[in-house]
Amino acid sequence: MTTQTGETLYHILLNLVLKEKGLDAMATAFSEIIGSTVFLLDREFNLFACSDESTAHLFKALKTKLIEDLFAINNQATIVELDHELGLSCFLLPIQVGTTIYGYLCILDHRRKLHALDVTAAEQAALVMALDFQKRMAVEEIERRYLNDFVRDLLEGRMESRSNALHRGTIYKWDLTKPQVLFVIKLVTPLGQGISHASIQAKMHYLQKLEKVIRNAMSSHSNRYLVAHLGDVNVMLLIPKTETTASIKEESIQVARHLIPQLQKVIENQDMVVKIGISRVCYDFFELPTAF
Repeated sequence: MTTQTGETLYHILLNLVLKEKGLDAMATAFSEIIGSTVFLLDREFNLFACSDESTAHLFKALKTKLIEDLFAINNQATIVELDHELGLSCFLLPIQVGTTIYGYLCILDHRRKLHALDVTAAEQAALVMALDFQKRMAVEEIERRYLNDFVRDLLEGRMESRSNALHRGTIYKWDLTKPQVLFVIKLVTPLGQGISHASIQAKMHYLQKLEKVIRNAMSSHSNRYLVAHLGDVNVMLLIPKTETTASIKEESIQVARHLIPQLQKVIENQDMVVKIGISRVCYDFFELPTAF
């Protein structure tokens, strides 16, 4: 690559950010310039965007390798070997501003064909992509706050009226006319004490991390759920698939048994234990405060 191409890359990607084309468009544009497949990952190594869907199967191997190598501790550009026989590796670069990491830029590298100028281009791309990640996270944070307020009002009985509650529910595509089961998810010590955090920001980051795990775990079970956090706990509302009280209870227990090992795996302090409280089924959302 030449310096001129590097400048062109910067302006192409910046233009995509300004036009709000999204991460898929940025991954594709950068892939075409650099001539390699590009993955964009979030902070937990989940896939955000891929320039070539035919190579998406390689992402699972990549994620496993990243978690095994605890790459997040280093937070530096590195080469990760995926397949020694095929000569397949990937160049991984944090997408960050200052010390804050928003995600990772990953370039599939066949037989080490990346050159020094390509690495420089990757650093330029990561800088521009950080702008898009910042915007995305800011929007997600606002949406999360509104969702938390909605769930808090439900659980604390602060809805002005039934019509107001039903209207607010439609904003989140949540049907409050259906039966609901409430799950309260909390980390405690073996003696039952809550977890302490160094700051409010640290607590929110931890709750949001657990929220992502809950969403990933629930994606294989149902799409009829809402996740939010109140205080120091995560809460989840579930619209059951089953209908009878006994079958709903059994379904709820199975959901909890599915969630606990998934959450336990990501706990930083392994002395902590995941506890899940399950409410009775609420056939009217006005019953939720009592259930909570």
